[in-house]
Amino acid sequence: MKRLDLVLDFETLGTNFNAPIFQVGAVVFDITCGQINGTFNAILYPDVNDYLFKEVSADTLKWWLRTNPDYLYSALNGEVAGAILCRTEEELINAFITYLNRVKREEGVYDTETYLWGNGIMFDNALLKQKCVDYRIPYPINYHNDRDIRTILELAANKLNVSVADFRKKCGTIPDSVQHNAVHDAEQEAVWVAEAYKVLLKKK
Repeated sequence: MKRLDLVLDFETLGTNFNAPIFQVGAVVFDITCGQINGTFNAILYPDVNDYLFKEVSADTLKWWLRTNPDYLYSALNGEVAGAILCRTEEELINAFITYLNRVKREEGVYDTETYLWGNGIMFDNALLKQKCVDYRIPYPINYHNDRDIRTILELAANKLNVSVADFRKKCGTIPDSVQHNAVHDAEQEAVWVAEAYKVLLKKK
């Protein structure tokens, strides 16, 4: 059966649906082997979007400062290699939807054959859905096809009788990846999903 799988990753300054989004990363991948077949990378240029940063979460900002402050600084200054610069959040979301719809046309798949993976289905996928509502953009996949990375990893780890953390380590790390760069995170998550998919399809 023909299918199109994508991992979506948002980088934000909050955890609510009004959180400022400053990067959208996504990868198209083959779920049977983990091969990356396309990437999308866009950031919000902040100079004209100061109003968005009124909703910054202090806890999220502290988390960024603990985990990767250098990347946060680069992203907020529009210094992410290969990223499309968008002037508004609506433009950012539209750029991703346009990319996804183009890939669907090129691959000859329908919404019902497109699967969108988020690392926590109640965040990335749900946030995209809310932004589509906000900007009156049709949600780009069938509502049956939202997929949760955390769930498939837990199922695969349980089948192997290991922890999720150990399963992730077993999958390996993407070379030269930058922590919390949305595209690099999406690439890593695609590897995890593909490895978990293999485990769950095995009969033993």
